[in-house]
Amino acid sequence: GPTALMEELGAALVAYGLDPARVHTEIFGAAAALTPGIAATSITPHLPAGPPGSGPDVHFARSGVSAPWGPPNASL
Repeated sequence: GPTALMEELGAALVAYGLDPARVHTEIFGAAAALTPGIAATSITPHLPAGPPGSGPDVHFARSGVSAPWGPPNASL
């Protein structure tokens, strides 16, 4: 069921007296963001280390950083 329904049903079962260890739900689909936006940063957003890539520019909207992607940067 919808996320809110599953959360309320689980809480109701525990309130009814069921052992919480016996209550299990699985939620499929998008869940609400735990920290929408940037909650806190430990370092200032920056370009990746090393030479710039030779591929297309990638823009990270939340940090405002743009950098050319390439093989040295295997993943985003």
